Amino acid sequence: MQKIKHSADDKINIAIEELLSFCKLQRLIAKMEQRREELRERYIGVGCHDYDTVRVSGGRQENILVNIAVEWADLDVEIHNKHREVERLWITIQNKLFKLTMVEGRVLELYYIKGYSRQKVAMIMNYSDAGVRNIKRRALEKYAEL
Repeated sequence: MQKIKHSADDKINIAIEELLSFCKLQRLIAKMEQRREELRERYIGVGCHDYDTVRVSGGRQENILVNIAVEWADLDVEIHNKHREVERLWITIQNKLFKLTMVEGRVLELYYIKGYSRQKVAMIMNYSDAGVRNIKRRALEKYAEL
């Protein structure tokens, strides 16, 4: 992912953060789903070996399977909520992008949502690097006003 320069204009910074937060949420969901998979594998592994209780400090027994299942279920709820959050954010972003010209919306999508460098965006869209920089600046100004 490219390094993002921030603007002196707070409205533009808010627009940039909104666009970037979509990617951040998607990365967070991916990490959470990876953790869920680890918990599933641990649950299966513990269940196979029948180590469902262990003694912890003080001699109290703790059920490993129950602890894993509870963490897994809590994580499922969190993942579900994050998916809903990312869907709402994507609808908001799309509504704003659709109000821009096709070229402006595509530049912002490729640069902020897909995470492509300005040079790659220029290559994909068959524009010069300077052209993409100008389009991106103009598109961000419009996006920030929406």
